[in-house]
Amino acid sequence: AITFGGAVNGVATLTLNAGTGGAVALDGAVGSTTALTGLTVTGGSFSAQALNIDGDLNVTTSAGDIAQGDAFTVTGASSFDAGAHAITLGNTGNNFTGAVSLANSGGHNVTLDNGTHALVLGDVQVGSGTLAVTGTGITQAAGGAITQEASAGAASFDAGAGVLQLGNSNSFTGAVSLANSGAYDVTLDNGTHALTLGTSTLGSGTFSLEGTGATTLAGILSTSGGAISLAGPVTLGAATTGIDTTGGGNVAAGAAITFGGAVN
Repeated sequence: AITFGGAVNGVATLTLNAGTGGAVALDGAVGSTTALTGLTVTGGSFSAQALNIDGDLNVTTSAGDIAQGDAFTVTGASSFDAGAHAITLGNTGNNFTGAVSLANSGGHNVTLDNGTHALVLGDVQVGSGTLAVTGTGITQAAGGAITQEASAGAASFDAGAGVLQLGNSNSFTGAVSLANSGAYDVTLDNGTHALTLGTSTLGSGTFSLEGTGATTLAGILSTSGGAISLAGPVTLGAATTGIDTTGGGNVAAGAAITFGGAVN
């Protein structure tokens, strides 16, 4: 095991390797006075308080979860691989500037919150647990994709008052719910794979569902005036299914709804 009980500072890249079973715990603030230029961690599990990294952050665990006790600030790319364990990065003070990649397996949940900051997702290869992602604007890096294991739990994306662009060829197996507000467009592409779209509440930007796979609407899809375009065949999968572009009656006439394939 590797444990730092106090602050860690310095213009340097720190590498910590506790093997496949040793816990790595950073119990003091890291980079609070002078940011590290990079941090690479290999261990059984990882937990940290505040991190300030002016560079890349890479964390890999083999025997336990990845967790945080305070906000992480990272200017470079970040990657988190928890093996068959959970990733819990739900601090609303987080500020990941570079692309964030996530990996785990099995029925272990993944949570990522970038608070009031824009979030760029890198490659996301997760298990069958739930996936919850929050930021003020969410996009995907070029070449990155989101892939869930078979029969995965729900995936939710809340982009706040920002764009929500998940337009790469993704592979969701759990129900996907989307949320944003304001005049910011939303795109979702599940490639050739079947998609279950859960209850989603969007702003006044357009919503474009791309890809060629069949879509099952499992809840209410609503915008506050933005047009909706659904590619591929659509199945109404719940008795309460509905599509509303009127903002609950707040605009005089709803925006356009376009179906690109059969509706059943």
